[in-house]
Amino acid sequence: MFANIEDVLARWPAEEHWTVSGARDRVADLLQRFGDMEQLYRFWATVRELRFPGTYGQTPWPFSCRLAHLVFDVSNPHQKLKDDIERYRDSSDRSLVESCHEELRALMALENRMIIQDPHRRFADRVFRALGQALQEGPQPVRLPDGHILERPLYAALVCDGIGSQTVPMSAVLALPPNPLEGEVHLFRGSYPGACGDEPVTSVELRSLLPSVKSEPDLSELARIYLTSIGGIAGYAWGDTRGADGGHGAEKLTHLVLLGYAERTGRTEPNPLGGSWPQVAVTPAGASAIHTAGILPALARQLSRGTALLQRGEGIDEFDVLTGAIVASSGMAPAVMRVDVAELQQAFPDEAVGERDYEIPEVCYLDFSGAKVMADWTFRDENNGTRPSL
Repeated sequence: MFANIEDVLARWPAEEHWTVSGARDRVADLLQRFGDMEQLYRFWATVRELRFPGTYGQTPWPFSCRLAHLVFDVSNPHQKLKDDIERYRDSSDRSLVESCHEELRALMALENRMIIQDPHRRFADRVFRALGQALQEGPQPVRLPDGHILERPLYAALVCDGIGSQTVPMSAVLALPPNPLEGEVHLFRGSYPGACGDEPVTSVELRSLLPSVKSEPDLSELARIYLTSIGGIAGYAWGDTRGADGGHGAEKLTHLVLLGYAERTGRTEPNPLGGSWPQVAVTPAGASAIHTAGILPALARQLSRGTALLQRGEGIDEFDVLTGAIVASSGMAPAVMRVDVAELQQAFPDEAVGERDYEIPEVCYLDFSGAKVMADWTFRDENNGTRPSL
Protein backbone atom coordinates (compact mmCIF):
# COMPACT_ATOMS: atom_id res chain seq x y z
CA MET A 1 0.00 0.00 0.00
CA PHE A 2 1.02 3.60 -0.52
CA ALA A 3 2.08 5.46 2.59
CA ASN A 4 0.47 8.79 1.77
CA ILE A 5 -1.15 10.90 -0.93
CA GLU A 6 2.24 12.09 -2.17
CA ASP A 7 3.21 8.50 -2.92
CA VAL A 8 -0.05 7.98 -4.81
CA LEU A 9 0.49 11.13 -6.87
CA ALA A 10 4.03 10.03 -7.61
CA ARG A 11 2.66 6.76 -9.00
CA TRP A 12 -0.29 8.33 -10.81
CA PRO A 13 0.33 12.03 -11.47
CA ALA A 14 -2.68 14.31 -11.63
CA GLU A 15 -4.30 14.20 -15.06
CA GLU A 16 -3.48 17.84 -15.71
CA HIS A 17 0.22 16.90 -15.50
CA TRP A 18 0.06 13.93 -17.88
CA THR A 19 2.55 14.26 -20.70
CA VAL A 20 0.80 14.45 -24.05
CA SER A 21 1.84 15.36 -27.55
CA GLY A 22 -0.29 17.71 -29.60
CA ALA A 23 -3.90 18.36 -28.67
CA ARG A 24 -4.97 16.73 -25.41
CA ASP A 25 -7.09 13.62 -25.92
CA ARG A 26 -8.26 12.26 -22.59
CA VAL A 27 -9.19 8.90 -24.11
CA ALA A 28 -5.70 8.44 -25.60
CA ASP A 29 -4.19 9.61 -22.30
CA LEU A 30 -6.21 7.02 -20.39
CA LEU A 31 -5.17 4.17 -22.68
CA GLN A 32 -1.55 5.23 -22.44
CA ARG A 33 -1.58 5.38 -18.64
CA PHE A 34 -3.40 2.09 -18.09
CA GLY A 35 -2.13 -0.67 -20.35
CA ASP A 36 -4.71 -3.20 -19.25
CA MET A 37 -7.73 -3.61 -16.99
CA GLU A 38 -5.62 -4.91 -14.12
CA GLN A 39 -3.66 -1.66 -13.98
CA LEU A 40 -6.88 0.36 -13.99
CA TYR A 41 -8.30 -1.81 -11.20
CA ARG A 42 -5.20 -1.35 -9.02
CA PHE A 43 -5.49 2.40 -9.52
CA TRP A 44 -9.19 2.40 -8.61
CA ALA A 45 -8.73 0.16 -5.56
CA THR A 46 -6.11 2.58 -4.27
CA VAL A 47 -7.70 5.98 -4.94
CA ARG A 48 -11.44 5.40 -4.62
CA GLU A 49 -11.47 6.16 -0.90
CA LEU A 50 -8.86 8.93 -0.93
CA ARG A 51 -9.87 12.40 0.22
CA PHE A 52 -8.01 15.59 -0.68
CA PRO A 53 -8.43 18.38 1.90
CA GLY A 54 -9.19 21.81 0.49
CA THR A 55 -10.37 20.56 -2.90
CA TYR A 56 -14.10 20.41 -2.09
CA GLY A 57 -14.23 16.74 -3.05
CA GLN A 58 -12.32 17.18 -6.30
CA THR A 59 -9.96 14.42 -7.42
CA PRO A 60 -6.70 14.82 -9.34
CA TRP A 61 -7.96 12.11 -11.75
CA PRO A 62 -11.57 13.07 -12.61
CA PHE A 63 -11.70 11.29 -15.97
CA SER A 64 -9.87 8.14 -14.84
CA CYS A 65 -11.97 7.83 -11.70
CA ARG A 66 -15.18 8.31 -13.64
CA LEU A 67 -14.20 5.54 -16.09
CA ALA A 68 -13.01 3.21 -13.34
CA HIS A 69 -16.31 3.71 -11.50
CA LEU A 70 -18.25 2.86 -14.66
CA VAL A 71 -16.13 -0.23 -15.36
CA PHE A 72 -16.01 -1.72 -11.87
CA ASP A 73 -19.04 -0.36 -10.00
CA VAL A 74 -21.84 -0.08 -12.58
CA SER A 75 -23.58 -3.23 -13.85
CA ASN A 76 -24.39 -1.83 -17.30
CA PRO A 77 -22.14 1.19 -17.89
CA HIS A 78 -22.99 1.50 -21.58
CA GLN A 79 -26.67 1.92 -20.83
CA LYS A 80 -25.87 4.27 -17.96
CA LEU A 81 -23.99 6.62 -20.33
CA LYS A 82 -26.70 6.39 -22.99
CA ASP A 83 -29.32 7.28 -20.41
CA ASP A 84 -27.20 10.24 -19.28
CA ILE A 85 -26.88 11.45 -22.86
CA GLU A 86 -30.67 11.42 -23.24
CA ARG A 87 -31.13 13.19 -19.91
CA TYR A 88 -28.68 15.96 -20.78
CA ARG A 89 -29.71 16.32 -24.43
CA ASP A 90 -31.99 19.30 -23.76
CA SER A 91 -29.66 20.88 -21.23
CA SER A 92 -28.23 24.31 -21.94
CA ASP A 93 -24.82 22.94 -20.98
CA ARG A 94 -23.69 21.01 -24.06
CA SER A 95 -20.49 20.01 -22.29
CA LEU A 96 -22.47 17.45 -20.29
CA VAL A 97 -23.47 15.58 -23.44
CA GLU A 98 -20.00 15.91 -24.91
CA SER A 99 -18.48 14.54 -21.72
CA CYS A 100 -20.80 11.50 -21.82
CA HIS A 101 -19.88 10.82 -25.44
CA GLU A 102 -16.20 11.05 -24.54
CA GLU A 103 -16.70 8.62 -21.66
CA LEU A 104 -18.60 6.23 -23.92
CA ARG A 105 -15.76 6.35 -26.44
CA ALA A 106 -13.25 5.62 -23.67
CA LEU A 107 -15.39 2.79 -22.33
CA MET A 108 -15.53 1.13 -25.74
CA ALA A 109 -11.77 1.57 -26.20
CA LEU A 110 -11.11 -0.08 -22.83
CA GLU A 111 -13.55 -2.84 -23.75
CA ASN A 112 -11.84 -3.44 -27.09
CA ARG A 113 -8.49 -3.72 -25.34
CA MET A 114 -9.91 -6.07 -22.71
CA ILE A 115 -11.33 -8.37 -25.40
CA ILE A 116 -8.10 -8.49 -27.39
CA GLN A 117 -5.80 -8.92 -24.38
CA ASP A 118 -7.70 -11.88 -22.96
CA PRO A 119 -4.89 -13.74 -21.14
CA HIS A 120 -6.59 -17.12 -21.70
CA ARG A 121 -6.63 -16.74 -25.52
CA ARG A 122 -10.41 -16.96 -25.54
CA PHE A 123 -10.54 -14.13 -28.06
CA ALA A 124 -8.32 -15.95 -30.56
CA ASP A 125 -10.29 -19.13 -29.98
CA ARG A 126 -13.61 -17.32 -30.56
CA VAL A 127 -12.29 -15.92 -33.84
CA PHE A 128 -11.08 -19.36 -34.88
CA ARG A 129 -14.40 -21.01 -34.02
CA ALA A 130 -16.38 -18.35 -35.85
CA LEU A 131 -14.32 -18.72 -39.01
CA GLY A 132 -14.76 -22.49 -38.90
CA GLN A 133 -18.56 -22.31 -38.72
CA ALA A 134 -19.62 -20.38 -41.80
CA LEU A 135 -18.82 -17.28 -43.80
CA GLN A 136 -21.32 -14.63 -44.81
CA GLU A 137 -21.18 -11.91 -47.42
CA GLY A 138 -21.17 -8.41 -45.96
CA PRO A 139 -24.03 -6.05 -46.86
CA GLN A 140 -21.72 -3.17 -47.74
CA PRO A 141 -18.10 -2.54 -48.79
CA VAL A 142 -15.44 -2.49 -46.08
CA ARG A 143 -12.30 -0.35 -46.01
CA LEU A 144 -9.25 -2.11 -44.60
CA PRO A 145 -6.45 -0.39 -42.65
CA ASP A 146 -4.22 -0.22 -45.74
CA GLY A 147 -6.95 1.63 -47.65
CA HIS A 148 -7.99 -1.36 -49.74
CA ILE A 149 -11.76 -1.71 -50.14
CA LEU A 150 -13.48 -5.09 -50.12
CA GLU A 151 -16.60 -4.64 -52.25
CA ARG A 152 -18.09 -7.97 -51.19
CA PRO A 153 -16.43 -8.82 -47.88
CA LEU A 154 -16.61 -12.30 -46.44
CA TYR A 155 -16.97 -12.35 -42.69
CA ALA A 156 -17.87 -14.50 -39.70
CA ALA A 157 -19.95 -13.26 -36.78
CA LEU A 158 -18.93 -13.79 -33.17
CA VAL A 159 -19.87 -12.50 -29.72
CA CYS A 160 -17.39 -11.56 -26.98
CA ASP A 161 -17.77 -10.78 -23.29
CA GLY A 162 -17.72 -7.06 -22.66
CA ILE A 163 -17.61 -4.80 -19.63
CA GLY A 164 -20.36 -5.32 -17.09
CA SER A 165 -23.34 -7.29 -18.37
CA GLN A 166 -22.65 -6.19 -21.94
CA THR A 167 -21.88 -8.66 -24.71
CA VAL A 168 -20.11 -7.31 -27.77
CA PRO A 169 -21.09 -8.50 -31.25
CA MET A 170 -18.09 -8.55 -33.57
CA SER A 171 -17.34 -9.55 -37.14
CA ALA A 172 -14.16 -11.16 -38.45
CA VAL A 173 -13.53 -9.98 -42.02
CA LEU A 174 -11.25 -12.04 -44.23
CA ALA A 175 -8.88 -10.50 -46.72
CA LEU A 176 -7.82 -13.58 -48.64
CA PRO A 177 -5.07 -13.70 -51.28
CA PRO A 178 -4.80 -16.76 -53.58
CA ASN A 179 -3.17 -18.62 -50.68
CA PRO A 180 -5.59 -18.06 -47.78
CA LEU A 181 -2.92 -18.82 -45.19
CA GLU A 182 -1.18 -15.60 -46.21
CA GLY A 183 -4.34 -13.58 -45.53
CA GLU A 184 -5.42 -11.46 -42.60
CA VAL A 185 -8.48 -11.35 -40.39
CA HIS A 186 -9.73 -7.88 -39.46
CA LEU A 187 -11.96 -7.62 -36.38
CA PHE A 188 -14.74 -5.01 -36.34
CA ARG A 189 -17.24 -4.18 -33.64
CA GLY A 190 -20.78 -4.87 -34.79
CA SER A 191 -22.81 -7.78 -36.06
CA TYR A 192 -21.52 -7.17 -39.58
CA PRO A 193 -18.40 -5.33 -40.77
CA GLY A 194 -18.74 -1.57 -40.56
CA ALA A 195 -21.96 -1.76 -38.53
CA CYS A 196 -20.54 0.60 -35.90
CA GLY A 197 -18.78 2.80 -38.44
CA ASP A 198 -15.42 2.23 -36.77
CA GLU A 199 -11.99 1.15 -37.91
CA PRO A 200 -11.02 -2.47 -37.19
CA VAL A 201 -10.36 -3.15 -33.52
CA THR A 202 -7.38 -5.32 -34.44
CA SER A 203 -6.01 -7.47 -37.24
CA VAL A 204 -4.39 -10.91 -37.03
CA GLU A 205 -2.64 -13.15 -39.52
CA LEU A 206 -4.78 -16.12 -40.48
CA ARG A 207 -1.74 -18.37 -40.21
CA SER A 208 -1.51 -17.58 -36.49
CA LEU A 209 -5.01 -19.05 -36.01
CA LEU A 210 -4.11 -22.21 -37.97
CA PRO A 211 -0.57 -23.00 -36.78
CA SER A 212 -0.72 -26.70 -37.68
CA VAL A 213 -2.01 -26.22 -41.24
CA LYS A 214 0.47 -26.51 -44.09
CA SER A 215 0.22 -24.79 -47.45
CA GLU A 216 -1.82 -27.61 -49.01
CA PRO A 217 -5.15 -28.61 -47.43
CA ASP A 218 -5.51 -32.05 -45.87
CA LEU A 219 -8.21 -33.69 -47.99
CA SER A 220 -8.07 -37.20 -46.53
CA GLU A 221 -11.04 -36.94 -44.16
CA LEU A 222 -13.08 -34.97 -46.68
CA ALA A 223 -12.38 -37.64 -49.31
CA ARG A 224 -13.64 -40.32 -46.93
CA ILE A 225 -16.87 -38.38 -46.41
CA TYR A 226 -17.30 -37.82 -50.16
CA LEU A 227 -16.72 -41.48 -50.97
CA THR A 228 -18.62 -43.27 -48.20
CA SER A 229 -21.64 -41.10 -47.41
CA ILE A 230 -24.88 -40.60 -49.30
CA GLY A 231 -24.90 -37.05 -50.61
CA GLY A 232 -21.39 -36.33 -49.34
CA ILE A 233 -22.62 -35.39 -45.87
CA ALA A 234 -21.23 -36.97 -42.69
CA GLY A 235 -19.43 -36.30 -39.42
CA TYR A 236 -15.89 -34.93 -39.76
CA ALA A 237 -13.57 -36.84 -37.42
CA TRP A 238 -12.20 -34.61 -34.63
CA GLY A 239 -13.62 -31.58 -36.42
CA ASP A 240 -14.11 -29.63 -33.19
CA THR A 241 -10.86 -30.70 -31.53
CA ARG A 242 -7.83 -28.46 -31.68
CA GLY A 243 -4.31 -29.68 -31.04
CA ALA A 244 -2.46 -32.94 -31.54
CA ASP A 245 -4.91 -35.06 -29.51
CA GLY A 246 -7.37 -34.90 -32.39
CA GLY A 247 -4.80 -34.73 -35.16
CA HIS A 248 -5.47 -31.00 -35.46
CA GLY A 249 -8.88 -31.89 -36.91
CA ALA A 250 -10.46 -28.52 -36.10
CA GLU A 251 -7.68 -26.60 -37.83
CA LYS A 252 -7.89 -28.83 -40.90
CA LEU A 253 -11.66 -28.47 -41.12
CA THR A 254 -11.52 -24.68 -40.71
CA HIS A 255 -8.99 -24.50 -43.54
CA LEU A 256 -11.37 -26.51 -45.76
CA VAL A 257 -14.30 -24.24 -44.85
CA LEU A 258 -12.28 -21.13 -45.71
CA LEU A 259 -11.29 -22.66 -49.05
CA GLY A 260 -14.96 -23.39 -49.79
CA TYR A 261 -14.36 -27.15 -49.91
CA ALA A 262 -16.60 -28.01 -46.94
CA GLU A 263 -19.63 -26.54 -45.23
CA ARG A 264 -20.85 -27.24 -41.73
CA THR A 265 -24.52 -28.22 -41.66
CA GLY A 266 -24.98 -27.08 -38.04
CA ARG A 267 -25.70 -30.66 -36.95
CA THR A 268 -23.56 -33.32 -35.28
CA GLU A 269 -23.26 -37.08 -35.66
CA PRO A 270 -22.41 -39.70 -33.01
CA ASN A 271 -18.86 -41.02 -33.18
CA PRO A 272 -17.44 -44.41 -32.12
CA LEU A 273 -16.05 -42.87 -28.93
CA GLY A 274 -19.44 -42.04 -27.46
CA GLY A 275 -19.24 -38.35 -28.37
CA SER A 276 -20.11 -36.49 -31.54
CA TRP A 277 -18.42 -34.94 -34.53
CA PRO A 278 -19.61 -31.94 -36.55
CA GLN A 279 -21.54 -32.84 -39.66
CA VAL A 280 -20.16 -31.34 -42.87
CA ALA A 281 -21.13 -31.36 -46.52
CA VAL A 282 -18.58 -31.70 -49.31
CA THR A 283 -19.08 -28.82 -51.75
CA PRO A 284 -18.67 -29.12 -55.53
CA ALA A 285 -15.37 -27.24 -55.17
CA GLY A 286 -14.30 -29.74 -52.51
CA ALA A 287 -15.20 -32.70 -54.72
CA SER A 288 -13.23 -31.17 -57.58
CA ALA A 289 -10.20 -30.66 -55.32
CA ILE A 290 -10.42 -34.28 -54.14
CA HIS A 291 -10.45 -35.54 -57.74
CA THR A 292 -7.57 -33.29 -58.71
CA ALA A 293 -5.53 -34.63 -55.77
CA GLY A 294 -6.00 -38.18 -57.14
CA ILE A 295 -6.48 -39.82 -53.74
CA LEU A 296 -9.81 -41.58 -54.31
CA PRO A 297 -8.72 -44.79 -56.11
CA ALA A 298 -6.32 -45.77 -53.32
CA LEU A 299 -8.92 -44.89 -50.68
CA ALA A 300 -11.57 -46.99 -52.45
CA ARG A 301 -9.20 -49.97 -52.55
CA GLN A 302 -8.31 -49.52 -48.91
CA LEU A 303 -12.00 -49.49 -47.91
CA SER A 304 -12.91 -52.30 -50.36
CA ARG A 305 -15.58 -50.24 -52.08
CA GLY A 306 -17.55 -51.84 -54.92
CA THR A 307 -17.61 -49.79 -58.14
CA ALA A 308 -19.36 -49.67 -61.51
CA LEU A 309 -18.47 -48.06 -64.82
CA LEU A 310 -20.21 -45.11 -66.42
CA GLN A 311 -19.60 -44.60 -70.14
CA ARG A 312 -19.53 -41.06 -71.49
CA GLY A 313 -18.38 -39.72 -74.81
CA GLU A 314 -14.95 -38.49 -73.73
CA GLY A 315 -14.12 -41.23 -71.24
CA ILE A 316 -15.24 -43.64 -68.55
CA ASP A 317 -16.08 -42.84 -64.93
CA GLU A 318 -15.87 -45.38 -62.12
CA PHE A 319 -18.41 -44.77 -59.37
CA ASP A 320 -19.14 -46.23 -55.95
CA VAL A 321 -22.16 -48.59 -56.10
CA LEU A 322 -23.40 -47.57 -52.63
CA THR A 323 -23.01 -43.79 -52.65
CA GLY A 324 -22.61 -42.91 -56.35
CA ALA A 325 -19.39 -40.97 -55.70
CA ILE A 326 -17.08 -40.86 -58.69
CA VAL A 327 -13.90 -42.74 -57.77
CA ALA A 328 -11.83 -42.41 -60.92
CA SER A 329 -12.04 -41.19 -64.50
CA SER A 330 -10.20 -41.86 -67.73
CA GLY A 331 -9.36 -39.03 -70.05
CA MET A 332 -10.70 -35.64 -68.99
CA ALA A 333 -11.81 -34.73 -65.46
CA PRO A 334 -15.27 -36.13 -64.62
CA ALA A 335 -18.31 -34.07 -65.50
CA VAL A 336 -20.34 -36.14 -63.04
CA MET A 337 -19.86 -35.47 -59.32
CA ARG A 338 -22.19 -38.18 -57.99
CA VAL A 339 -24.53 -40.73 -59.57
CA ASP A 340 -27.96 -41.04 -57.94
CA VAL A 341 -27.69 -44.74 -57.10
CA ALA A 342 -31.00 -44.82 -55.19
CA GLU A 343 -32.86 -43.59 -58.26
CA LEU A 344 -30.87 -45.99 -60.45
CA GLN A 345 -31.87 -48.95 -58.28
CA GLN A 346 -35.51 -47.83 -58.42
CA ALA A 347 -35.37 -47.48 -62.20
CA PHE A 348 -33.83 -50.93 -62.67
CA PRO A 349 -35.26 -53.00 -59.78
CA ASP A 350 -34.39 -56.37 -61.34
CA GLU A 351 -30.63 -55.81 -61.22
CA ALA A 352 -28.21 -54.69 -58.53
CA VAL A 353 -26.29 -51.52 -59.12
CA GLY A 354 -22.96 -52.54 -60.61
CA GLU A 355 -24.07 -55.77 -62.28
CA ARG A 356 -23.44 -54.06 -65.60
CA ASP A 357 -21.95 -50.91 -67.05
CA TYR A 358 -24.04 -47.79 -67.69
CA GLU A 359 -24.17 -45.00 -70.20
CA ILE A 360 -24.55 -41.45 -69.04
CA PRO A 361 -28.01 -40.88 -70.61
CA GLU A 362 -29.55 -43.57 -68.40
CA VAL A 363 -28.47 -42.22 -65.02
CA CYS A 364 -29.47 -39.25 -62.91
CA TYR A 365 -26.51 -37.41 -61.45
CA LEU A 366 -25.17 -34.24 -59.85
CA ASP A 367 -22.76 -32.19 -61.91
CA PHE A 368 -19.95 -30.06 -60.51
CA SER A 369 -22.16 -27.00 -60.24
CA GLY A 370 -24.33 -28.95 -57.82
CA ALA A 371 -27.20 -29.14 -60.33
CA LYS A 372 -29.26 -32.32 -60.71
CA VAL A 373 -29.22 -33.75 -64.27
CA MET A 374 -32.08 -36.13 -65.04
CA ALA A 375 -31.84 -39.33 -67.06
CA ASP A 376 -32.97 -39.55 -70.66
CA TRP A 377 -36.26 -41.44 -70.29
CA THR A 378 -36.44 -42.31 -73.98
CA PHE A 379 -32.98 -43.85 -73.87
CA ARG A 380 -34.03 -45.87 -70.85
CA ASP A 381 -37.21 -47.14 -72.53
CA GLU A 382 -35.29 -48.20 -75.60
CA ASN A 383 -32.52 -49.99 -73.73
CA ASN A 384 -33.98 -51.18 -70.42
CA GLY A 385 -33.32 -54.86 -70.02
CA THR A 386 -31.99 -55.41 -73.57
CA ARG A 387 -28.57 -53.73 -73.64
CA PRO A 388 -25.78 -56.19 -72.84
CA SER A 389 -23.01 -55.30 -70.47
CA LEU A 390 -20.00 -53.72 -72.13
